[in-house]
Amino acid sequence: MKINKKIIVPFLSTVVGLSLAGGLGGAFAWYQFNSQVRTGFIGTSVADTGLIQIGYEDGGDIVWGRERFLPDTNLKPVTFGQLGADKSLGAKAYGYPEAGKQNGNDYTQGWQEIQPGQGYYQYDIYLRALKADANALGDPTNDINPGYKLVAQDVYLTEMTLEGVKGAADIDDALIADALRVHYAVNDGGANKKELISKTAITDAAPLNLYGELDLDADGNPDTYDVDNWDSRWGQHLTYGINGQTQVTKGISGVVETRQADGTIATSDKVICKTKTSGEMTKITITVWLEGWALLATDSSDLTAKSNIWNPNENAGVQVHVGMVFDVGRNILG
Repeated sequence: MKINKKIIVPFLSTVVGLSLAGGLGGAFAWYQFNSQVRTGFIGTSVADTGLIQIGYEDGGDIVWGRERFLPDTNLKPVTFGQLGADKSLGAKAYGYPEAGKQNGNDYTQGWQEIQPGQGYYQYDIYLRALKADANALGDPTNDINPGYKLVAQDVYLTEMTLEGVKGAADIDDALIADALRVHYAVNDGGANKKELISKTAITDAAPLNLYGELDLDADGNPDTYDVDNWDSRWGQHLTYGINGQTQVTKGISGVVETRQADGTIATSDKVICKTKTSGEMTKITITVWLEGWALLATDSSDLTAKSNIWNPNENAGVQVHVGMVFDVGRNILG
């Protein structure tokens, strides 16, 4: 302790000195100082982090990463018919109906079966969620990334794009985008959810008819049966497709969930699937096509005039963008 001698000297005597010495603890306490302080606690570091991965099959193995982009392909108007009761997609796609030929019961007569990659796109992806785990580093049975373990997480769509683009500043959403369809079918060993998505919802109150009269021979009148004039059907208007079949869809807003301010996703009925902790990883089959029965604007100057006979001057040669973001939010830590 350093004492100011100018204060002490005038009172320096045995009595006063003893008095000062005895009073330092109270009267001069604020002259005291300490050059070091210390604090601490005992804790343990936690590898509290995780990630979601998307995968695809390549030569029998699954390649995992953060994205899956596919080659460009040409889309042609096709239809899969009406969804099943569980929203399953028809087994085959059909297109190019021939004028005057339709048996009324299915698409086998007068329609061409369209194969995947030759008019529509169908592909599989896999999803898994991983959490950092130091115990997994030395586990010889761990065939995942070293230091990670599989965790179960709810998966949502947080972004989805369905648009048509003619040029940098010419978005033709009002035209071809209305015909874009995306169907996903989950195989995760659970509920195996399925859904059909379009840009805007098509509801039960106003479903899309997957049948109707067409003018495929371009004579300005609905097509009639392609039969001889003594056939009882001669001259009768023909209905293409399967009479009574309709289509309803979820719109983008009905399937996309939003991240909250802290990056988490609130539990909702929009969950697509839950990732698995063992066995084969969650598989999702995605199908993208242009629904041939969709009603499109035939003239960009009058978007209210729509028909299922499309105008190639308006909607052929238009590039389409389809994108989906699968997300578990920042609550991946489990």
